[in-house]
Amino acid sequence: MILVFDFDGTLTTKAMPDYMMKLRANRDTRVHKSDFSEWQKEIVFFPGVVDFLENSPHKKYIISGGVQEYLEQYDIAKHFDGIYGTRVSYDDKGMITGLVKKMTDESKVDAIREILGDDDCTKLVFIGDGLSDIPAMQFVHANGGKVVMVKHDNDEFYSEGMVDLYCDGEELFKNKVLTNFLTML
Repeated sequence: MILVFDFDGTLTTKAMPDYMMKLRANRDTRVHKSDFSEWQKEIVFFPGVVDFLENSPHKKYIISGGVQEYLEQYDIAKHFDGIYGTRVSYDDKGMITGLVKKMTDESKVDAIREILGDDDCTKLVFIGDGLSDIPAMQFVHANGGKVVMVKHDNDEFYSEGMVDLYCDGEELFKNKVLTNFLTML
């Protein structure tokens, strides 16, 4: 079984961390590599996430629109077989100068294809939480995989028929709903 997770709002309690809100509000803000460690302090994982990742025997990947290097610095990164995200370039002082490759909603599908190689989706479960995950959810569902959607209090959508499990993030990990769901597959 292959598990593919979105990051923000899927493994974490917030779909849009405060640092991203600040960057979007002021696009002139310069970001240094060292800022990543500061930003990590405000991230809270759903209860049970670390325990699930440590004990899951399945191959696990992250596919996120977040900066890949930032995601790779988390302690939980060691539990993943691969992390796919937006790649950025830096100047000689460590300041971000631009995008090398942006992880878009559509390129999440390309990342899933790369993970699968010659295999099909029938042994893949995609776990996401939002609108940016819809193309990946549609691809996985249409090709025989399973889709888990993390529910949030202010969810504006729920794609009936495409989602095999719709569950609050805390329930998903802390109460082992995801573990039980995977056991039934």
